[in-house]
Amino acid sequence: MNQFLFFLFTSVILFSQNNDNISNSIELFCGDVITSTTSNFNSDEEYLESVGLGDCGTSVDSSAGVWYFFNSQSEENIEISMCESSYDTKIHVFRDDGFNLTCVDGNDDSDCDNYLHSKLNFSTEIGYNYYVYISGFNANEGDFTFTFICLGCADQEACNYDPNSTNNDGCIYSDDYVDCDGNCYNDENENGICDEFDIYGCSDELSPNFNSDATFDNGSCIYDMNCSADEIQIDILLSSDNYPWETSFILNDNQGEVWASENEFQELYTDYLFQYCLSAEGCYIFTVYDSYGDGIFDSGGLQVYYENELIMFDPEFSSEAFTTMNCPPGYDCNTAIEVSLGNYQTETNNYWYVFSPDQNGQYEINTCESDCNTVIYVYDYCSGLLATDSNDATIYYNDDECGLQSQVNPLLEGGSIYYLRLVADCDNIDWEISYIGPVQGCMDTDACNFNPIAEIDDASCLYPGDPDCTSGPDLAVLPFEDSMYLEVYENNDGCAIDEGCLNGYGTRYLVRFDTWIKNIGDQDYFIGSVEDNEETNQFEWDECHNHWHYKGYAEYVLFDSNGQLIPVGFKNGFCVMDLECSDGGTAQYGCSVMGISAGCGDIYGASLGCQWIDITTVPDGDYTMVVRTNWDQDPDALGNVELTYENNWMQSCIRVITLEDGSKSYVMATDIDNDGIDNINDPDIDGDGILNSEDDDVDGNGVLNEEDSNPYGLSECFSYTDCNGEIYGNAQLDCNGVCGGESTTGDLNMDGFIDVFDGQEYINQILNDDINATTCNDLDSDNEITVSDIGLLVNCINNESNFRDNQSEPCQYGMEITNPNNTVYFDISEVNWEESYFDISILNPDNEVLGYQFIVGNENIVINDVENLIPDYISEPDFSPIDRMIIGISLEDSLIQKNYDPIPLCRVYFELPLGYDTSVENLFCIEEIIDVVNQDYENVIFINNSEECDPFEQFDIVEYEGLNNLIFYPNPTNSLMFMNISFDKKQEISISVFDVVGNMISSKNYFEKNIYDKIDFSNLSKGIYNVSINYSKGIINKKIIIK
Repeated sequence: MNQFLFFLFTSVILFSQNNDNISNSIELFCGDVITSTTSNFNSDEEYLESVGLGDCGTSVDSSAGVWYFFNSQSEENIEISMCESSYDTKIHVFRDDGFNLTCVDGNDDSDCDNYLHSKLNFSTEIGYNYYVYISGFNANEGDFTFTFICLGCADQEACNYDPNSTNNDGCIYSDDYVDCDGNCYNDENENGICDEFDIYGCSDELSPNFNSDATFDNGSCIYDMNCSADEIQIDILLSSDNYPWETSFILNDNQGEVWASENEFQELYTDYLFQYCLSAEGCYIFTVYDSYGDGIFDSGGLQVYYENELIMFDPEFSSEAFTTMNCPPGYDCNTAIEVSLGNYQTETNNYWYVFSPDQNGQYEINTCESDCNTVIYVYDYCSGLLATDSNDATIYYNDDECGLQSQVNPLLEGGSIYYLRLVADCDNIDWEISYIGPVQGCMDTDACNFNPIAEIDDASCLYPGDPDCTSGPDLAVLPFEDSMYLEVYENNDGCAIDEGCLNGYGTRYLVRFDTWIKNIGDQDYFIGSVEDNEETNQFEWDECHNHWHYKGYAEYVLFDSNGQLIPVGFKNGFCVMDLECSDGGTAQYGCSVMGISAGCGDIYGASLGCQWIDITTVPDGDYTMVVRTNWDQDPDALGNVELTYENNWMQSCIRVITLEDGSKSYVMATDIDNDGIDNINDPDIDGDGILNSEDDDVDGNGVLNEEDSNPYGLSECFSYTDCNGEIYGNAQLDCNGVCGGESTTGDLNMDGFIDVFDGQEYINQILNDDINATTCNDLDSDNEITVSDIGLLVNCINNESNFRDNQSEPCQYGMEITNPNNTVYFDISEVNWEESYFDISILNPDNEVLGYQFIVGNENIVINDVENLIPDYISEPDFSPIDRMIIGISLEDSLIQKNYDPIPLCRVYFELPLGYDTSVENLFCIEEIIDVVNQDYENVIFINNSEECDPFEQFDIVEYEGLNNLIFYPNPTNSLMFMNISFDKKQEISISVFDVVGNMISSKNYFEKNIYDKIDFSNLSKGIYNVSINYSKGIINKKIIIK
């Protein structure tokens, strides 16, 4: 009422004042809303024209006008609006500088609803009077409503706070780095640049590692160490990233002596400078390592200087990278000797050259005139190359093409750089490189003998129907049984597992073998280069080994005696090339332009990486081991299909056995005792010295003859037959045992799809203790259903569409893999009695975490809710209130990043039964950790750092007589809340819900001894509510929180 009277009184005054002259202007204040009129007032048009202000933003007309003014105490933005007026208005604003009026701006029509009313925005300067003249268009006059708004910043926390402002317009705040005066909060070196923006480095222009961007010199400049005349200087500047402890390096010479080894990097984003004076006689190898396998992040870096020359700068690598210094010519690709066409002789038995051809075409490199055993390697890169004795990373390779000597005929591109490595069992290798010329052939794509690598048409084209047309390529897999052998292999390589080469870490038992694929057709099987296959999607990048793989080339599989595929196979195809031409072909293809020429073959030697079957976890028994090529029957890059696919398979039958010491081995299933006599002709099949006629276990498999379905072993290695009886068929039993059935492993809700709904169903059934391991749900084959199975399902859901041929297939679930290099620690980090929660922390320095599963104690507590405390981890933990099991996993494949200090993982809200003893010291603990899954969907080692729970003490409940149990969960809730209440006898009970001011929301009556029920709070607003339990002995009140 007072406010109403004030505005009424103000309006009366305004109407009663005569302010049609500038000398009688009425003062304005921020926020004023003025209702007045121009009716019956005079016009100041004549005055304004006399001082040269007859036009200010818009013309001053003859209509009546009134004046207002204000004094500007600060720089601010002003808005004047007359949108609620009753006539066609005008506004003019002038500034008085103490001598004259000057025009600021004016407005006739604005964006008001009817476009006839005026509105104006302008900025003021400090210390001036501003005059506002309100009038009308032409001779219009009438009633108006005038609002005067100061658009400055009214927030007292802002740097530009204006006490005169009525709202917040363009408030400016200090940030995390500088205050309102522009001064840094953190400027430890006092250089005027906030520490967060300082760039540390060498600021000395005379230093070889001068950094022009450096704002602060951190002492990392490299200076001359004044090494003696018979010494060289080597400088290593390592800038740590956010995981410095993963980085290490070794500096050794080629005789194996280690001159420096550093691995104590602990400070983040820090420059570490190492300088050495070493003998000028030595050849030195610098190798940098990353224990996690992800190199040095962009936040760090590495510079290696040899005699002030930068020879390694921020190398891109996964696990290791190296460079050499002061080494003799030809020692490695960094010191390769430049050659052109001609004849040469090496100076050592392992020598490097670099060659850049002048023109495209086919070249010949051979050692045929040497008198020792030689091997030729051709590479197309040097930086990051880790050369081995096999053909890894080569684009062309040959061993023994001309007797013990070698020859390659590479297709090389003019102007490109190639590295040639010659290895022999003698020091002086005679060799030559010559130019054969551009490839000649038919260049018409319609011809049946089209040559895709030809650069000159030799008029040899043949067309369909010509009797001389070739029939097609025909890939055949040769027998491999004679090349098989067992290797015991120690694996610490996660890449080998990611690619599907191995099924675990540590000691592995491998059956190695050669793969020899020949093209016995009369036409080349042409694959081409990666660029040639962009549309066919036949190539994929191998992130582990940094080279391309050709999809679908060679696959190694193992089938059990029922024809079921055992998940231990691998797909290979890092290069397809002519390695031998014993059938009269001409070698022409290598890793840069792939294919197998007619009459040639490609060999993957048994010594190559992943050239094996991992039998470590394969149960003892008889198996069919199959090597197959082009099993999906793809045409080549030119569309040529094979003449037949019947020879694309080769097999061998093996028996996997466990020796007395627990190690794994194998024997040929058709010759169990490996004595060269097939079982069918062997009088002592198992070689135990007991003749078959007297042996109660003839094949020595531990199963007595009368119980053994095949007591004499295999008489021959029959062709693999699938469950439909088709030789080399693809049919498999589904997880329910139906041949070719449609049941899908992991499809828990049986809707025909693998998706997040199945993941949630796994979680629900695990927490409800409502799931038993079967072949359809036990994804890791460990006879338990845990978060480990859900992790494999997440891999299938999120990565099946991104599946690469050279990796383990996301939806072909294998077996549980535990990474011994990863350890995750859990602990209780905080207990808050007031808000009834405790926090669980996680420490995961070795790996990222996808999911976790554990049980918390004490057994008498009830979990009301669990909250995720890691902001970037997309997962809200699920839990079982009574069983106290917690599962946290991101079905979207979100990860908990590595942490080198414990951080809060989740917050567990709890409820205790009545009468608990608060003096118990360790009331909460992690009772059992079940499984933890890392970023590669592997299990990890886990350690429970929480102390064991002390026994739970509970006094007699005297506060509520006749009450045995009172539990509400979850609390807080946002939907349903469950009640578990028990009394000493059956009785009438009323349970009501009240809001905070005492209004009853709901009520329900019972006649029970034990109440197991739920209350639906989903329609209530957030806040605190009271549940009142009225029973024979009184009333119990329980606070409930709706979130």
